Amino acid sequence: MGSRVHRSQIDIVLGFGVALLLGWALAKGMSTSSAQVSPDFTMELPARVIAGVPLQIQLAANGFPAPVFRCSHSGIEVTPGGMLYWQVPVRGRHLIRLEAVNSSGMAIHLWEVQVEPAPQVRPLPVERLSGTSTEMRHSSRG
Repeated sequence: MGSRVHRSQIDIVLGFGVALLLGWALAKGMSTSSAQVSPDFTMELPARVIAGVPLQIQLAANGFPAPVFRCSHSGIEVTPGGMLYWQVPVRGRHLIRLEAVNSSGMAIHLWEVQVEPAPQVRPLPVERLSGTSTEMRHSSRG
């Protein structure tokens, strides 16, 4: 007597095969849908930075396909993957236009940032201790 295969068993095997194929397609970066989504920025940027201190920030935006980032502000470089480099921020208030672009559209983020001077650090007064371990005299110089 031959074994009889039930329809539900075939459905399970086919379902498992489709799931494997779908998993493989996703792992290869293939889309399961042709729907495209315009970019939308998803990160917060600092409102204040220190003049002369190099800045490195990873920009982030949603969208499908993944967006490419751009910036045309003098002194700022942005890689297509969204890494922002500002080697020497100059004192003052800056309005910086950042763009995230894909085949479905573009998002613009206007970053208003105040570049402040580096804090002034005063040297601490030099203190000198003299005497023996049982008698200490304290004098301040500076």
